[in-house]
Amino acid sequence: IILAEGNVDVVMMHQAGFDGAVASLGTSLTPDQARLISHYTNEVIIAYDNDGAGIKAAQRAIGILEKLDLKVKVLRMSGAKDPDEFIKLKGADAFRNLLEGSEDQVDYRLHAVTAKYDLSADEQKVEFLKEATELVARLPGAVERQVYSMRIASMAGVAENVVTSEVERLRKRLMNRAARSDERQIAKPSS
Repeated sequence: IILAEGNVDVVMMHQAGFDGAVASLGTSLTPDQARLISHYTNEVIIAYDNDGAGIKAAQRAIGILEKLDLKVKVLRMSGAKDPDEFIKLKGADAFRNLLEGSEDQVDYRLHAVTAKYDLSADEQKVEFLKEATELVARLPGAVERQVYSMRIASMAGVAENVVTSEVERLRKRLMNRAARSDERQIAKPSS
């Protein structure tokens, strides 16, 4: 399923032969909509507008969709602000190629983090590592965490074991925090 922001994008995609397109109407994607989508597919490609609001909406949608164990990819468009404009300018075949090259949501989020920092400056490299390791620590799979830890270390030019240690330290902290939250929920008196 291709998840677009608006009805105009969906209409254009359907006219171009992409029948699996649905509109979430931007930032209004709800957990209920995501659950409904999960009944029909196990993979979603987010094709939101290529602007600040679209990027923010994509980040939010990723968080909602990944909780349902859906494989989430993100379409990165250049030369157009949205699927409607892209298809009008470049055609359905170019859009199909773009869809096939959609980024895994972790790569998409890591790219967004990387774009914020100048990795040639030590101070910014440290900030990048803090934010990137936090992102990787939240990944559910140990293999996934290891692969992305290695990539972050390479990008920042630091030892892999340092990044891996930091990711696992943050992961333990997140798990402990979640366990304490669960304990508080259980301890609450029911109404």
